Amino acid sequence: MRARPRRCVAFVLACAGVLLLAGCASSPPRADEPAPRRPSSAAPAPDLDRGRTLAAACLACHGETEIVLDGDVRPPKLRGQRQSYLFRALLDYRDGRRDRGVMGPFVDALDVQAMRDVSAYLGGPEATPHKANRGDGIAYARNAAVCGFCHAETGMGVMENLPILAGQRADYLARALRDYRSGRRVDPTMTALARTLDDADIERMAAYFAAQTALEVAR
Repeated sequence: MRARPRRCVAFVLACAGVLLLAGCASSPPRADEPAPRRPSSAAPAPDLDRGRTLAAACLACHGETEIVLDGDVRPPKLRGQRQSYLFRALLDYRDGRRDRGVMGPFVDALDVQAMRDVSAYLGGPEATPHKANRGDGIAYARNAAVCGFCHAETGMGVMENLPILAGQRADYLARALRDYRSGRRVDPTMTALARTLDDADIERMAAYFAAQTALEVAR
């Protein structure tokens, strides 16, 4: 039975308490402070054992779950995601570059090293996808025209700080594209590209990337 958003928010707050007890609490940056230089995801070296402990709270929602956070969209898969992207996403939530929502209590409970640790543990070795599943060919052609330069035909891509799309949940990918198109989620490149897509394009491309092989559901 799916948990409704209010139940999940309460669960998130409880999990944030667990993270605070783990000794990773930090204060969010003050609004009047200059934006700090963006730290590296790889140095100092991450502690994978600590990352495993911290990831338990993340995977309560992002693992094998029927929790629904927004509308009828489940949280994205994290296991096997690119480490540098996970780290950047956590920093973006912390700094208000992304809508904090239910993520706020989590990021407020993590210092930069804790973000590095959990990103390294969840990312792990990057998966190698099978040959691209081209499906009906229409989505493949649209991907080649719109997304392929950065994300490649399988959704893996090779660039640091960019997400792996292969195997991601289709409902989450579709919501992300709609959010970029509407301006709810902002990135200069993605916003411009998403505005070239209609609803049919978005659903077709989300299904295309979801059908590729890479990201896993953590159990």
